Formats: sequence, structure tokens, C-alpha cells
Amino acid sequence: MRLLLFLIICQCAIKSVNTHHASNPNVILLMADDLGIGDLGCYGNRTLRTPNIDRLAEKGVTLTQHIAASPLCTPSRAAFLTGRYPIRSGMAAFSRVGVFLFSASSGGLPSEEITFSKLLKQRGYATALIVQIHLSHFNLSSLVHLLVVLMFFSGLTLGYSMNQLMDGNQGVSVGAMLPPVHRHGGDRHLLLGKWHLGMNCESSNDFCHHPLSHGFDYFYGLTVTNFRDCKPGQGSVFLKGAQKSLVIPVQIAGITLVSLAIMQYIGLLKVLFQALAYCLLITAISLAVLIFFFYHFQHLNCFLMRNHQIIQQPLSYENLTQRLTKEALQFIGRNTDAPFLLVLTYLHVHTALYASKNFRGKSKHGLYGDAVEEMDWS
Repeated sequence: MRLLLFLIICQCAIKSVNTHHASNPNVILLMADDLGIGDLGCYGNRTLRTPNIDRLAEKGVTLTQHIAASPLCTPSRAAFLTGRYPIRSGMAAFSRVGVFLFSASSGGLPSEEITFSKLLKQRGYATALIVQIHLSHFNLSSLVHLLVVLMFFSGLTLGYSMNQLMDGNQGVSVGAMLPPVHRHGGDRHLLLGKWHLGMNCESSNDFCHHPLSHGFDYFYGLTVTNFRDCKPGQGSVFLKGAQKSLVIPVQIAGITLVSLAIMQYIGLLKVLFQALAYCLLITAISLAVLIFFFYHFQHLNCFLMRNHQIIQQPLSYENLTQRLTKEALQFIGRNTDAPFLLVLTYLHVHTALYASKNFRGKSKHGLYGDAVEEMDWS
């Protein structure tokens, strides 16, 4: 799961904008998983249609070099939000699995970590996290002096605290860089999309690692990631790994039971029949539990949330992009009177690949190309 973050800075001069908006621009952060730099028209691709991203690039800035804190979702997102190396916040794993796999995992980004969403919220910004956003039907020129940024603070790659951006040898406080504004209520910090930084600590409803505990006013999306297991027909991440992990233990257990039974039969070793039966029963129950888990994984782990409430379980991919787009537009419409932060982390083009009916089969590159073009539309 490599993570591609591309930076586009677009600042539009609007005559009708007042000083308040000019000094406190709205901030929109866009993030796409597993999107190759060569898959966008602005970076030379001629077979995938990405006119909207290309237009942003033409009016903004495109980069060709970048340093990521990690090639995996969980640690890289922790670094993105905090500006610190993942290991400093406990988000770096030393095992083969370096990400959160289950919504019920009792771990996540520590609540005491300072995220840029918390800092902006202190300055009166609304913050939100959503999966997709579609601005083609929204007249931005009549709304605000808009600064579209996919922020990747210097501290993220250099390991500095989010409280301090380095300017030469002098530390510049992020808070000092943001002029004070007054909040007027409402949800103005929006997070749309996958979170993948944990949800609960001690119980199923304490939400200590939830996005709303990290400076966001509104969240709409997945608490983990877009697993292939969540979409029928896309294969399984867990089953393949489980097969490799269980082959040897199951073989050992089977050989042990058979050997004990043979030794008991020929009289070399006296083993209580009851003990053999218990061992066999424990093995059978363990396998049954694993099979049940894999069979019901989609229902247990793939769900859509709005704030603290599960609104769809299991997750349906039907018109998912359109639904997420609607959430983003509604958030922007609710927050025209004050600066806001919208963090949009796409489910595209991470597997499981999907595309709505209007885009399915329309690209020259199969389902992956369909997903890229739908993401550009959004």
C-alpha cells in the first residue's frame, strides 16, 4: 500500500472577497492511495482522462520529488497529521503487518498528539474529513478566496513537531502563522474518507482515537481502509495470509494427534481417549472460529460511519463516490461564513477497485482506469 501525496497549490483572486476571507483562506487537502504519478495527465499520461486534476495543476504547482514518512497507510497518515515520524507517536510497527487491520483494535493515534486539524480549530477553522469531493457543480468564484492545498508540512519529512515549522535556524510557531478568527458554531472541520488510525481504547464506544478526538468537527467515512475483503469478487487480504500462517500449525496438530492415536493403539504410550477428544475438539473449534471470521469479515469490519454512528453495515460500493461527494458539497455549503478545513482522503484507487455505473468500462485501463477517471470527476 504505497501512498502518493501530490501537492497542488491554487490561489484564485476574487474581487468580491473581503479582508477576512483573504487572510483566512479555506483549506482543502486531497489525498489518494496507490495512485501512480504517471497516471495523471499533468504528469504526461495521454490515455487516462484527468481534466480536473490537470486544470488544478496548470493553475497551481506540481512537484516531482517527495519524501514519505512510510509506504504504509497507518504510519504515513499519522505523520501527515502530526508532522512527526510515526515511531514517535507509536504508529510504527516492527511486525510484518504495519497497519491497523480491524475496527475493533484497541489502539490508534494518541489523543495527546497535536494535529494540524487541532491547531486550525483553535484558530476558528472548521475541520472535516470525508472520502470524496466534487466541486464541478459549485461556483467557487462566488464563494471565497480559496486556497486549495494538499499540505505536507516540512515537519512531516524532517521529523519536527507540528508546533514548529523550521525557518532557517529559527522556529516559527504554526499558531503564530494563522491569524485569529471567531467561530460562529457548526461543524467546520471535516474529515471525509478512510481514517486508519484507530477508533477505541478500552470499550467499543469511548472513541478515544476517533477523528472527532483529533480536531475534526465532522467525519464521514471508514475507520480502517478499503480492503479487498470488503468487496465481493475482489479477493481477500486475510485469507491469503491466514493460509500461509496456518498451514504449518495445522499440519503439526494433525500429525501430533495421529501419532498419539497410533502410539495408543499399539501400546507404546497410554493416552487417555478423553484427552485426544479434547485436543481434537479444541482444534476443530479454533478452525471453525477462523472460518466464521473470514466468512463474515465484510459484515464485521467494513462499515460506513458518520461521526460516531454507523450508518451502513456492511459497506456498499454502489454510488459510493456520489454519496461522498454530496457530503462534501453539503459541508462546504454549510460553512460559507467562516474559514474551514476539508480533508478529503479518497478510497480510490486503493483496492478493492470500484467505479460507479457511469464510469465502469469507460477507460482504456480496465477497472483501475475507471476508478482514476471517477476520482478526477469528483
